[in-house]
Amino acid sequence: MDLHSAMLLQEVAALLNLHAQAVTVNNIRSLVPIILDVDSSNFGRWRDQILLTLGKFSLQDHVHLDAPVLSPDWARMDCVVKSWILGTLADDLAEVISSQGSTARD
Repeated sequence: MDLHSAMLLQEVAALLNLHAQAVTVNNIRSLVPIILDVDSSNFGRWRDQILLTLGKFSLQDHVHLDAPVLSPDWARMDCVVKSWILGTLADDLAEVISSQGSTARD
C-alpha cells in the first residue's frame, strides 16, 4: 500500500470514529444549550453553535450540500443531524420545521 492510500484509509477511519461518537450523543443541549425560538433574537448564536458541533463530528455536509448523498450511512447520519437541530428548537418552531423537509438541510 502506498502512502496516499494509507492516508485515505486513516481519514476514513477517523471519519467513521467521529460518526460513531455523534450517534452516541443523547443530549444535544449539552453541546448546543441555545434554544431557537421564533420570538428570540439568538439565531446567529444558535447557528454558530450548531455549525461548530456539526464540524466537530464532521457532519457539516448535511447542511451545506446542494444535493444530499443518499447512501445508507449518509441517511443515518442525516437523521442524527436532523434530530440535533429539532432538539434545539422551541416546540412550536420544531413542529413547523419538521414538516417542511426530509433532510437536515431542508
